[in-house]
Amino acid sequence: MQFLPVPQEVCVGDGSSVQVTAKLRAAVAKALETRESAAPVRLKIEPAEIEDLPGLPPTCVGQAYVLDATAKTITITAGGAAGLFYGLQTLVQLVDQTQDGTSLPAVSIVDYPALQWRGLQYDLARRMVYRHEHMKDVIRHMAALKLNMLHLYLEGRFSFPSHPELHQPGWMTPAEARDLCAFAKAHHVVLVPEVNCLGHMEQILHVDPNKHLREDPADSYMICPSNPQSLPFVLALVDDLVDAFDTPYIHIGMDEVPKLGFCSACRARLQKDGHPGKMLAEHINAIAAHLRQRGRRSLMWGDMLLDSMQFPGAHAANGGVTGWGSLNYTAKALEWLDRDVVICDWQYAHFSPDEMDYLRALGFDLMPAIDSDERGCPWGPVRGIDFHIRNFFDAAKESGAIGAFTTTWSLHMGEVFNNRWLDFAKSAETMWSRHSYESEEFGQRFCSLFFGMDEALIPYLDTGIKIDVLPNSMRLVPYLLKLDQPWRIFGPPQWGSDPIKPLGSPAQLIAAKEQYLVQWRKTVKCASRRAHLLDAMDVPLRVDILAMRMFHLRASIAGIYSHAEKHAGEPLVQAWCRDALLTGIDGLMRDAECLRRRFACLYETFGNDGEDVVKSERFLVVLQGMREKLATAEKLPPKADWCPAELA
Repeated sequence: MQFLPVPQEVCVGDGSSVQVTAKLRAAVAKALETRESAAPVRLKIEPAEIEDLPGLPPTCVGQAYVLDATAKTITITAGGAAGLFYGLQTLVQLVDQTQDGTSLPAVSIVDYPALQWRGLQYDLARRMVYRHEHMKDVIRHMAALKLNMLHLYLEGRFSFPSHPELHQPGWMTPAEARDLCAFAKAHHVVLVPEVNCLGHMEQILHVDPNKHLREDPADSYMICPSNPQSLPFVLALVDDLVDAFDTPYIHIGMDEVPKLGFCSACRARLQKDGHPGKMLAEHINAIAAHLRQRGRRSLMWGDMLLDSMQFPGAHAANGGVTGWGSLNYTAKALEWLDRDVVICDWQYAHFSPDEMDYLRALGFDLMPAIDSDERGCPWGPVRGIDFHIRNFFDAAKESGAIGAFTTTWSLHMGEVFNNRWLDFAKSAETMWSRHSYESEEFGQRFCSLFFGMDEALIPYLDTGIKIDVLPNSMRLVPYLLKLDQPWRIFGPPQWGSDPIKPLGSPAQLIAAKEQYLVQWRKTVKCASRRAHLLDAMDVPLRVDILAMRMFHLRASIAGIYSHAEKHAGEPLVQAWCRDALLTGIDGLMRDAECLRRRFACLYETFGNDGEDVVKSERFLVVLQGMREKLATAEKLPPKADWCPAELA
């Protein structure tokens, strides 16, 4: 008997409960659909019977339930509609792992969440196109894991009614937002939209009608908080979200603001106060007060509120890389900041419970955030995702946070939201339960309950995906298939000066990743439910293979030309050398074409970056041109005649 997430208390009694039959499965499905009793499943909402459960947080009474499976009935008593829903999700798991003709165990389950809000964040802003049905699918699977908050990171990718100059095809519309909110509400999931109201406003301030609001006239990144037109502008944006989203929260951003005090008006305020903290707090408080009048609480990122001198190595202004929080003293904003603002303390590449305790001691409610992919944080130290998840959410619970969530950022070039459900499930369990999972046991349980697999195949595949082929200090994806620099992967990384080198033999790394592709095909076939969530797990493997194929081709060119020079007067050897190079290019073209098709599929299904398709097509044109020059030569031509300098 297994569950995901693990309930707070499971007591197995003597004997057995009702027998699992097609009729029982139909009754459970009907109860889940209608939230009404369907014999032998009996549903009750009785807060008085629930609110005194030992250890139950007062804010979570409505999500708590007790499931009693006796000889003739299965009774779910809940503190509210959400509790009934979660009790039914547990019953579904209990029935799914029991064969027809076998009786359920006599069991009593007492369950409730440790955190009131348990969420995921979806980055819809970075080159993404909105896909309505995909978002509904995400909500369905969140609900199965008892997650109840979906943070939509929009930046400017929303059709704001107050600013039609921002509208573009493929961006989320108010009608879609209302429909998605209704769908989410039926699954006890709340949507929290985010529009940035200070930094990260490029998509909004790049258009001509809005350029006059910039903090730096030459940079569309940030709005000027001292411009008298700025506040009405951002309030119109947040009002549009309030009108479209049925939610208690609006996220207003406020992260990574490096130029506060750049314009003359802001600089004068900074010089008067000695720091920009008060100016930052006043801007936030004005937006928060407006949202409060409209019945919403404001969420904001916490990095600009943390002094990197006080928290070394912390994400004080974007991970302490620049020390913006210290150099500008924006952390002083905490002295004036409205305590009704909820702070999202993000700890992606480090673990710092002291930050949470510090902010809680100042009287703020918290919803801390963790990253979901250890390959996605190039600026931080390497850490095991399991260690980070367990410790982070345990610290959030101990700090008294009202919620927490797991993030995804910049889903492009092989990064797919659906590939992260293993880590989402780990986060969901740690946010819900007071029990701590063990990695090996969790992997088996996740595969069994979420995908209906007999073997723990996904953790093995997930490990293969996360094996780096290039140094962990840089991200692979920005270096692949650049429109104007397809061979930039051979240059120095973004955070360093030395040329990039593979972490091993390219040929061996290709072979290893191809073995994981075989594993992926096996995994998809073994899933008896939710198999479509595994459809894209091959993509990051193929990205790695393509990268290594490029390094392998470069090494082959050097070796083949060296061999050709030693046999300069032998036509057969020269022909063999040319054919060997053509074979290498053909292999690279096959991998690139495969990725092009996969990127096109990701774009259609999930709305992933459509530029990935264009980049792949452009790269194929480059490769085809190289091949034609080589193939039409009567003998092995000089490298300069067909080979880019980076490959030579």
